[in-house]
Amino acid sequence: MKNKLNKRIGIIIILAACLLISGCPNKDDGIFLVSEEVYLMGFRLHNIDDNTPTTLNYKRAELSEYTFFNRFPGDNPYNYENAIYWNRNYWVGPYESSWVSIFFRLNAPQNKVYYMKGDKVPLDIYGRNWEFSNYFYLNYLSSTDDGEQYRLEGYREKLKTTTPPVPGRKSHFYIGNSYVPASIIVDDGYIILNDHLLRGFARQTFLVRNIFDCKQCSGPLPIPTYKITVNNGLINKGKILAENGFWNYRALNQPLEKSGNYKIIADIPSGYPIFKNTHIETSFSYNNQKSISLPILKKLLFQPRFNINSAIPISIEFENQAQITEIKKYYKTSNTKTWISINGNSITITDPKAKSIDFKFSAKTTQGTTTYEISSISLKGVELKCKPIHYYKGGNTFISGSCSSEGKIIPGLRLELYSDDKYLGAAATAMRTGKGDDTRVKGYFEFNTPGEKQNINVRFEGSGIYNPGRWNSKQG
Repeated sequence: MKNKLNKRIGIIIILAACLLISGCPNKDDGIFLVSEEVYLMGFRLHNIDDNTPTTLNYKRAELSEYTFFNRFPGDNPYNYENAIYWNRNYWVGPYESSWVSIFFRLNAPQNKVYYMKGDKVPLDIYGRNWEFSNYFYLNYLSSTDDGEQYRLEGYREKLKTTTPPVPGRKSHFYIGNSYVPASIIVDDGYIILNDHLLRGFARQTFLVRNIFDCKQCSGPLPIPTYKITVNNGLINKGKILAENGFWNYRALNQPLEKSGNYKIIADIPSGYPIFKNTHIETSFSYNNQKSISLPILKKLLFQPRFNINSAIPISIEFENQAQITEIKKYYKTSNTKTWISINGNSITITDPKAKSIDFKFSAKTTQGTTTYEISSISLKGVELKCKPIHYYKGGNTFISGSCSSEGKIIPGLRLELYSDDKYLGAAATAMRTGKGDDTRVKGYFEFNTPGEKQNINVRFEGSGIYNPGRWNSKQG
């Protein structure tokens, strides 16, 4: 009984350590919103008595380092939040949580580093190791119905797996940036998709969508579909969804039942301004052969924002690159009707009327061809106008203001503030108007720093459709 009690006390202290080190901000905590580092740690403490050390130590070499590059997939979204789950390794009861969770709003562009450490534990006693999960709730749809809105705010990007802390491991994750669509393949006599429908640039995250009857939605829900023909005759079609309405790439699972010329079409809308729809067509001939080699997409790099007369680099890579016999690339803009062939690894848009770019590419093996057609893979950059003002009072300099584009105030922007080219800190234009003691107003930022500062300017690195900018502050 004593050992069980000590173990339970140890777990409680572990939880307290997690809370103290990682912090528990509210969703709109001004400092946490723009913080660049988060520490999540778990210490194994047992046989606790009066002699147990009260200082918890760690070394840099013991930490995992995960960097998340958060961006907008277009203009500013309706909702952008982060949920961190730090799973401890012992189930303590039916009414007690087995993880520490932190929820906060996000702004962009932001590169946030998560440092993690978890003491090794005997799995035969504790059941599992420490684990880290990260969810990014990012959506552009809204509803006037509270129940529908709650379900829409579950639209997110998440890690493909929960991740234990591994000392020295460094990984990069990309949110709201370019995406890698799934590939149609043949495996063990079945036509399937090789992975999640839309994955992040590094393929370690993927989009989660829940399709339901949304009567008050501001736009259509992104419903992925497929269609399969043999010798031009339809044999199957459907939605690429699980029974509960969530996206599920395993819903495409068609056996090769007869010989003939197969054509599979899949359409994957993202629900974002970029990658509005990915249209995939794969064709091959089947004559009872044991295997069919088809192109399997590994990497797609096409920057989500373009500017007139600036080169746009393009990179495509396949898992089975050695089996690819031909790749062709094309593009068109919102102001052109026909596809333009791409020779080389970049394009430059010169038409000032172009608002978006569609991209098409096809790849061949000796056994089949796959074509991808991506609508609005990149959007034209727009300029921001920020109007910072500052004043000195009571030993502090106060800086505030807002940023707008085409007359619209833009919330969710991460701004950096400088005085005489020295970094002062960061602030974010508020995603929501505050209540009670919270004085923030949606789309406006507030910042204060000790001392009287001169030559103040506000800088924005660029995110989504918004180009980088720099604005001098005026005396208020």
